[in-house]
Amino acid sequence: RTEINDMLAQLDSRESEILVLRFGLNGESPLTLEEIGEMFKLTRERVRQLQQSALMQLRRINDGRQKLLTPEDVQKNKLAEARSGVLSDFFKSKGVKPTDRPKPSREGL
Repeated sequence: RTEINDMLAQLDSRESEILVLRFGLNGESPLTLEEIGEMFKLTRERVRQLQQSALMQLRRINDGRQKLLTPEDVQKNKLAEARSGVLSDFFKSKGVKPTDRPKPSREGL
């Protein structure tokens, strides 16, 4: 989440807000192009164009970040993603929803 927020902070504030609203990154339901257009006094098409532009910028930002990682960092990230998927599959197979999982204890830290 913090990586996404860091990347969004590099965008124009309007573009960032459009992505947050469009994809529900604020924890709320995603909005349609038309709903966002009404908020910003823009057409659906213009909102779509701004969304596409912002996504392209995020891709460039992410590509730049990937180039800064060492091969070891890339491998660690891939391993962490794989572990996350395995854990997610395990919990799904046990019928445990993400909200049912106990929060880790911070005792002893």
